[in-house]
Amino acid sequence: MTDWLRFRLDKASRLLTGENALFERLCDALQAGYSIQTHQTSSTPLTIKKEKQQWLYCETSGSTGKAKIIQRKPKSWIESFEQNASLFALSKTDRYALLGHIGHSLTLYALLEALHHGADIALLQGLGPKTQGLELAEKQISILYATPTQLRLLAQTAAPRSQTEKDTKEPNQSLCPSLRLLMIGGGKLNAKLAQDLKQLFPNARIHEFYGASETSFLTLADESCPIASVGKAYPNVTLQIRAIEPPFQPLPPFETGEIWISSPYLFDGYAEGDSKQTIWQEDFLSIGELGYLDDKGYLYLKGRKNRMVTVADHNVFLQDIEQILLRDRRVEDCAVLAIPDALRGARIIAIIGAADHPTMLDDLRQICQKTLAPPAIPKEFIRLDHLPKLPSGKVDLQALQTWIEAKE
Repeated sequence: MTDWLRFRLDKASRLLTGENALFERLCDALQAGYSIQTHQTSSTPLTIKKEKQQWLYCETSGSTGKAKIIQRKPKSWIESFEQNASLFALSKTDRYALLGHIGHSLTLYALLEALHHGADIALLQGLGPKTQGLELAEKQISILYATPTQLRLLAQTAAPRSQTEKDTKEPNQSLCPSLRLLMIGGGKLNAKLAQDLKQLFPNARIHEFYGASETSFLTLADESCPIASVGKAYPNVTLQIRAIEPPFQPLPPFETGEIWISSPYLFDGYAEGDSKQTIWQEDFLSIGELGYLDDKGYLYLKGRKNRMVTVADHNVFLQDIEQILLRDRRVEDCAVLAIPDALRGARIIAIIGAADHPTMLDDLRQICQKTLAPPAIPKEFIRLDHLPKLPSGKVDLQALQTWIEAKE
């Protein structure tokens, strides 16, 4: 495979439903070898650029700060298109559905992969979740890339009426029996949604994957994956855990450090913006994520370096606390934030997105007391019906931080 490839447009692909003008504009750009830039926050999701070489520019979600523009060669995605074809037998007979905004890299990735393999495509952005669910079944969709938030909305529309009014164990109905592959990115499933998806898509292989805009695929998980892990390294990805401070020496299994990645799927750099957390060292890249590998090669995340705080001289990983809270079936979303504290360094606050359950916050407090070290136990639990979201579907941590600091 040469160092510079253009995205392939297989003419077998058909648009089953959705915005035809946008679809044709993208296809024309790919056919001409033009560069593509996506926008998550603009009314125009795509900008076409005429450049000597084709590039892909993707706006990041900016969940903890200002958005950036990621620049990558088409080859970095094309190689994973081919890898997925090998792993999941992707072909012209498949039908992809896209639920989200095309400016979101997960949606764009799925669209370009479908075009690469000649699969048919249903663009369902802008439809309500109930209508999206009906379209999945009617169009006999076989491949779906989605975020936990998008899937949660689909699950709510498929829930029996009694289940939407109170917490019952009545099963959801099958939503799309034709679906054979569900790829989930952009966040971790909670226990309830993971169970619901097996009922909604009874014939689908369900895989969560972990990655970032800068890295694309890092890990892939299946049903055998430990609940707290994000899976093992995706094919051709090398993961290393190194010390947080220079000279970044490698660490043994089960020891937390900075995650370093070498793979053919990495980005080339930032076209706009920058990040102090992003460091290159020869062929390896770190984007400031912390975690550890176990002795079987499973990766466990601790969160970004800028989300590690010190409480009473102990390092506390905010994402660790979020993962524990998300195991409760009643919790739909959560965000754990740190507020400066003159005495202890920081005070931990947990914000829960969920329906109003009378004992839920007390139950969550008890779970934290049993599973976390004292410095990591949130001092306050707050319930909201819904947490603010970015266009990517991720929780808007910056908005919540601003809100909670204004309340103090």
